[in-house]
Amino acid sequence: MDRIFDLAIIGGGVNGCGIARDAAGRGNSVFLCEMNDLASGTSSWSTKLVHGGLRYLEYYEFRLVREALIERERATAQRPWAPNLPARVVLGAALRLLARRARDPAASLDGLREGVDAMLSGDVETGKIILRDYIKATVGFEKLGAATGAPPKSLIRMFGPRGNPQAKNLFSVIGYLQKRAGMRLHVAG
Repeated sequence: MDRIFDLAIIGGGVNGCGIARDAAGRGNSVFLCEMNDLASGTSSWSTKLVHGGLRYLEYYEFRLVREALIERERATAQRPWAPNLPARVVLGAALRLLARRARDPAASLDGLREGVDAMLSGDVETGKIILRDYIKATVGFEKLGAATGAPPKSLIRMFGPRGNPQAKNLFSVIGYLQKRAGMRLHVAG
């Protein structure tokens, strides 16, 4: 091989491929070598980039997951080659899987608290995702609609990605969920 490259990269994992793509995009000639198939292994960095801290859901660390997903979105915005699903999509899917895995009542209460807390702190999108998945995992939209007098489809839309919960409807839902869970949430200053 008589060709001279601007950059040689050993390792075709997420970092090696990403660096190669970035360098080639800047006009450099790149030599990338990998002893197996590209991305055949995984590095801790790549899994953190993809999961965005979602493994902490298993321990019901919702706030930590939220912070990791925000950081993941910042990182992927700076790296166009990185996986870039919106945090709400990744978090929503992970929460649905988690809800199916564990029907632990204590964990459910944490989900209700975290959903309300996210909304009160101004992160309505995350709050809607957490509450939607909490509702699906516990009472369901049909029963919630019957209890609150709201059509189930309206409730589904309210907690959907384009939903815009009005205070009256939201407080009615939260009031019912609290009563059903046997708890009372308080705002503390």
